[in-house]
Amino acid sequence: MKSQSSESSNGKRVTIKEGGKAAGKSGGTGVLLIQDHQRTSLETGRKTNGAARKRGSRNRVLQKPAGSTIAWINYWPEPWRLRDQREFDEYWKGARITLEQHGFALEEFVWNERLSVKWLRRVMRARNVRGLLLPPSQEMRAMNWGSFDWNEYAVVRFGRTLPTPPAYTVTSDHVGNAMLAFQKMRELGYERIGFVGRRPSYAWRFVLGYLLSQIELQEVPQLPPLWLATDINENDKPALAAWLKKNKPDAILTELPGLRTMLSMLGMCVPKDIGLAALSVLDGGADAGIYQHPGSIGKAAAEVMVALINRGERGIPSVCRTTLVHGEWTDGFTLPARKPGPIVSNRNLY
Repeated sequence: MKSQSSESSNGKRVTIKEGGKAAGKSGGTGVLLIQDHQRTSLETGRKTNGAARKRGSRNRVLQKPAGSTIAWINYWPEPWRLRDQREFDEYWKGARITLEQHGFALEEFVWNERLSVKWLRRVMRARNVRGLLLPPSQEMRAMNWGSFDWNEYAVVRFGRTLPTPPAYTVTSDHVGNAMLAFQKMRELGYERIGFVGRRPSYAWRFVLGYLLSQIELQEVPQLPPLWLATDINENDKPALAAWLKKNKPDAILTELPGLRTMLSMLGMCVPKDIGLAALSVLDGGADAGIYQHPGSIGKAAAEVMVALINRGERGIPSVCRTTLVHGEWTDGFTLPARKPGPIVSNRNLY
């Protein structure tokens, strides 16, 4: 049997096997990506539709023909790193389970600058792709979609790291989560709470929530945020040391998983010398902080996708909507209670 093929950006014919290799996968994995999931989606569709018939359901989503696919576009230079992030892996799991309940299969399409937009579209047509889920990716900021025809697909984005396309977005409530973290840290008895992030930061809304909390509580020491170039870098140690010496924080709220290691390199022990809270307890290097409910974020994105498909909405909407999912505070070893602190606010953050 002849191998399916398309064209690369230089006009040469590219087989799916070659495409998988170019995307950083083995040839076998490339074929698996395109072919093996078809059996999974068919089986899932049969099971789901069979259950619907037993219930007498008239839900038109569950009555869709088997084989309808939602594409998860992975544009990371090292594709495995995307779902190596626990938050993003939970996005995937929450979306996959929800989509399967509605008769769709979620498949990962690995794509990079070595593969043309034309190649991607041809493969997605062959796989009967109905919609696109775009996970967070700093690399996508440099991605050139070219002549990609959005009108063929329903589109939902995770987060705000992607400049294009404008589309329905589902993300964590970064501002509210940072304000919640600040409040809980104060209740645990910490008075000089600092923020350390990465520049450029794609989670700047966390910083906004942190600054708003300081402004709201005028009696609170207002420490300036510290921006580091990377997660762990010897060149950042002097800047961190100078910031610590000048501002004397008793706790730090951070988005950097490597900050605890960097503090240790400066001779500071967490939590003995300083408390540490993460804006993601799954990936932030601290067990105290915010649990962002990433599975619920994935579920919400899938529900938005199904609603778009049911309404027949394709392409770029004239008015984009954003769905925010609230996180919750988690106590942990890295931020023990120091002393009974004041309840800094009785307001409902949400």
